[in-house]
Amino acid sequence: MKIKLDKFGEIYINYKRYWIHTLSGAESEEFVGLLNAGINNYLFEKTFLGFEVLLYERYGKYKYFEDTQDTNSAIRFYVKHAI
Repeated sequence: MKIKLDKFGEIYINYKRYWIHTLSGAESEEFVGLLNAGINNYLFEKTFLGFEVLLYERYGKYKYFEDTQDTNSAIRFYVKHAI
């Protein structure tokens, strides 16, 4: 979802969830979730200063191995220019 604000820029949030079933290799089910949210603020006409937060989670259920669980996060600042 993205909301554009006049004279400010835009605010967005996005969530994706994946289920992965292994066809060859270690028999497993993987569940992956990705969440990112951010703000793009106008600097100039087509140039933005951005800030984004990313959250990542992964759960693995294995038939012959120990199950896994992993979470990670990142924060980034960037400059974006639209052509």
